[in-house]
Amino acid sequence: MALVPGLVSNSSSVSPPPIDVEEGCLRRHVGLLDQDVHLFPMTLGENIRLASPLAGDDLLMDLLDEVALGDWARELPEGLNTPIGDYGTGVSWGQARRLALARLLLMETPVLILDEPFEGLDADTADALLTMLRRRQQEGILIVISHQHLKGSFTHYLRLSAS
Repeated sequence: MALVPGLVSNSSSVSPPPIDVEEGCLRRHVGLLDQDVHLFPMTLGENIRLASPLAGDDLLMDLLDEVALGDWARELPEGLNTPIGDYGTGVSWGQARRLALARLLLMETPVLILDEPFEGLDADTADALLTMLRRRQQEGILIVISHQHLKGSFTHYLRLSAS
């Protein structure tokens, strides 16, 4: 993922000319889920609403359903008002990644770049998430960076290997 911004690696000579893009414009059009996700010491709902502060509870629950966390959130003692500790204390790594994905989906950017979004998930959950992401991004661009074999066909794919 670190290679994407500059499209340069230690062994690559591929380097596009620099493009001057205003950061706000970039953030409105490109959503990024990095390997290191950040959850903050606020409630579950507040963590997701960082992407859109006025989003209603129904929308948040729909997003949590899409990332396979809706049932879990409904079982929490305070639901969306359940506090999340520093650095995501109280949630598993897989849950934290999916919460960050829900926050990203709330932004509704036309381009999604996801770095290892299915890491630590069982195959059925990963397949369901990939299906959902493909559906949501039908009119946009979905870039998935993964070491895992992903099911289904892709419009384009790039396989990198050490030689």
